[in-house]
Amino acid sequence: MEQMKSNESTCLGTIDDKSCRNIITNDVRFCSNCGLKNPQYVSEEKQFNKIDGLKESSQRKDVKEQSEEISSTASEQGDINPTENVKANTSMSCTNDVNDSDILLEATISSLQDANDPDKLMMKLRNQRIKFAVTGRSGIGKSTFINLVRDVNHGDPEFADVGFGDCTSSQTEYKHPRNEHISFVDLPGFGTDTFTKKMFSDSYDLSVFDFCLIFIESVIMEDDVWIVKKLKAGGIPYCFIRSKIDVNISMAEHMGKKENEVVNEIRKMLQTKISKHDVLSGSRIFLISNIKTFFHISDFKELFSFITENLDREKRESLVFFLPILSPDMIDKKFDMLRKRIDDITICAAAIAAIPVPFLDTAINMIMVNKEVKYYIKAFMLDKEYVEKIPGVKRRQASKRNIETYVKSGLVSAVRLGFTVLIKSVFASNATHVYVHYFLLKSLEEIKRDALTVYEFYTKHIQRE
Repeated sequence: MEQMKSNESTCLGTIDDKSCRNIITNDVRFCSNCGLKNPQYVSEEKQFNKIDGLKESSQRKDVKEQSEEISSTASEQGDINPTENVKANTSMSCTNDVNDSDILLEATISSLQDANDPDKLMMKLRNQRIKFAVTGRSGIGKSTFINLVRDVNHGDPEFADVGFGDCTSSQTEYKHPRNEHISFVDLPGFGTDTFTKKMFSDSYDLSVFDFCLIFIESVIMEDDVWIVKKLKAGGIPYCFIRSKIDVNISMAEHMGKKENEVVNEIRKMLQTKISKHDVLSGSRIFLISNIKTFFHISDFKELFSFITENLDREKRESLVFFLPILSPDMIDKKFDMLRKRIDDITICAAAIAAIPVPFLDTAINMIMVNKEVKYYIKAFMLDKEYVEKIPGVKRRQASKRNIETYVKSGLVSAVRLGFTVLIKSVFASNATHVYVHYFLLKSLEEIKRDALTVYEFYTKHIQRE
């Protein structure tokens, strides 16, 4: 490994929720990779207490180039024609003493990035701990469901083994591969010779769970009533799940029955049996299939609406972000949650644009918008390999180069609406707020359409398993 020079240091910032670790020299004010202020530059500035105008221009070289590249791209398309006054003001600003600007810049960027930077918003979602209990008799679809909601396939290291009979003999926690703070705990089937209800009660504290999913078959057993009593006593939300309706549908099709008819018969039968137990009053039952081509007949929309209604806002948003797409309604939920973030990002972008430092807003806002669009792609799972095979998807990849190209061209299109940025003016803040908001919303809407395209493809065109 090449040894760092005395005037170099490793950036301690973060980008895409990972350590930046970019090598930066002490004469650079900001990291060109993540945008974090270089603390070594601060110490040198305090030590020598002077600012060299030529060095200041060099330090902003990368920022200025990004700004000029956007302007150049837009000018080539006939979208932006900067006036000579704006050019003159910009030129003068590059050589003026910027002591006051530095103070404002340091204070503003520090507070804004803490509150509204996409990585900070993402960290809030990622740090929410959500723990699901998954219980019920063995062999009725628990493990398959756990794999499905984590988007884990056979061969993946996080795969939950699927079997028949008394497969699970102890508690197993399966963490979400994209967020380890979201986990599904497969509890052992109780009420058997090897694991009685008393053993279950002595071994597990249900109060640690945010929600409990109880898998049942065609009858309500005494064990099901018993677990509901314990959950209600602890104030823990729960619901019943009847899985494998695809098996019933496939069997009934040979008898000339329709899908809806079969599902309604199962639902009515189970609701009748639930109503016979007073302790189960108010219990919800959801019918699902873990096979994608049966999603349209499953209660995934209702199931996850019920689950999110029983979580606080922060946990609800985290779950919505990281869950795979199991219904069109889930796409809508992701869209609504991400749309609310746009206000935070645009407020931050507008405030940075108001800082009287030439070209600063272009670089920092480009970094922020890049990050946010990448999170959109991840939330709708358009970065998965299988998306590559689906026609009609525009935003297929989340690579840094692809997103930067997309963002750059998109911002030019936004400016095409007539929102020309004026340096060192209150109008810069207003214009930035408008075009960043416009671009992010437009991007989010396009990515939502891509997600619907993917959902429709794998639920309609893939052969039933």
